[in-house]
Amino acid sequence: MRPTRLFSAFLLLGALAASAQAQSGLLDQLSPLGTASFSLASTTDVWQAQVRAGMSGAFEGVTLSTGAGAAGQSFAVRLRLGPGWNTTPVLFSTTAVKQSAVAEDIFVDMRAAGLTLNANDLFVVEIQGTGAPAVLKGTHTNPPTLPPYPEPMFRSGPNCFEDCRYRIAFQTWMVGEFTSLCFGDGSQALACPCSNSGAAGRGCENSASTGGARLSASGAATPDSVELHTMGELPTALTIFLQGSSQISVVPFGDGLRCTGGLLKRLYVKSAVGGAANAPLAGDPSVSAQSASLGDPIASGTSRWYQAYYRDANQSFCPAPTGSTYNISNAVRIDW
Repeated sequence: MRPTRLFSAFLLLGALAASAQAQSGLLDQLSPLGTASFSLASTTDVWQAQVRAGMSGAFEGVTLSTGAGAAGQSFAVRLRLGPGWNTTPVLFSTTAVKQSAVAEDIFVDMRAAGLTLNANDLFVVEIQGTGAPAVLKGTHTNPPTLPPYPEPMFRSGPNCFEDCRYRIAFQTWMVGEFTSLCFGDGSQALACPCSNSGAAGRGCENSASTGGARLSASGAATPDSVELHTMGELPTALTIFLQGSSQISVVPFGDGLRCTGGLLKRLYVKSAVGGAANAPLAGDPSVSAQSASLGDPIASGTSRWYQAYYRDANQSFCPAPTGSTYNISNAVRIDW
C-alpha cells in the first residue's frame, strides 16, 4: 500500500524554532551519530537520506545532529515520498536554525505534512545549505563493516554518495503514546548542576561534550513491545534504566536533573556501545514484566516515567559536591 498525504494540493512551509520544539512520539528509524562530518556551506549541493519506515502510522518528524558552529547557522529541510534520488513533489519544507554554538540536535516537526506511512514505505529527508557553513554529523564505515543504517544517502544526483558507506545521523519519529520531558537543555526552572546545559531535548551536558544523553522509546504499550534507547552517553558507559511511578519537581542528580520519582525501580543495567544503550535486549523480560517482577505491576491506564543514568567518571567536569561521577538523560512518560 502506498503512503498517503492528507494535504496534497499545496506545499507546506514552516519556520522551525529549535529551542521550542521537541519530539514526543515513537522512535522509528535511527542512523547513529559518529565522527563523519558533512559541510552544508554550498547552496547548490542537495543531500538526500533515504529512509525506510519501520512501522505504520502518522509521521511526526526527524531529528538531525549538527556539529559545533555559530548560533544562527541554518539549512533547508524537505520531505519527499519514494526512494532516493528523488525529485517527486516536496511535501514539507522548512528552515532549521542552530540555537547555540555547540553540537546540537534539531527536531523538525513535520506533522503539518499530514503524512501517513506503512511499514517499509520509502521516503527521503532532503537537506540543502542556505549559505551559512552549518555542519551535519554522521558515520562512515570501511569494508567489511556494513554501514550502521542500511538505506543509502545521495548528493545532488542518483548515485549513492562517494563509496556508499556514508550516512547522515538522524532519528525519525511517528506520532505515538510516549512523551519526552524533563530536559537538561536550559528549559527547566532549575539549571543543570554545573550550568552544563545540554542540547535541545537531551539531558545535561557530559564530559564527552556529546550534548547530553537522549532517552527515547519505541514499540507499543499494548501489547508490550516497548524498547528504551539512549544516545549521547560516554562511549562505554555503564547505564541504568530507571522507572518511577510519578513525576516529581526537577531535582539535581549527579551532573544532571531527575524528575522520575515515586516508587523507583532499576529495570535494566547495560553498557553503552558507541555512547548508545538499549533495553530490553533479546532474552530480557519486557518492561512491564520486569516491573512486575520487581514489585511494581503496571495496571492498564496508568503511567510510568523513565530516565537512564550513566557513569561519567571525569571528576573535574562537574566536581562534588555540586556534581558527581554520573549523569542522566531526559525523561520519557509511557501511558500504559
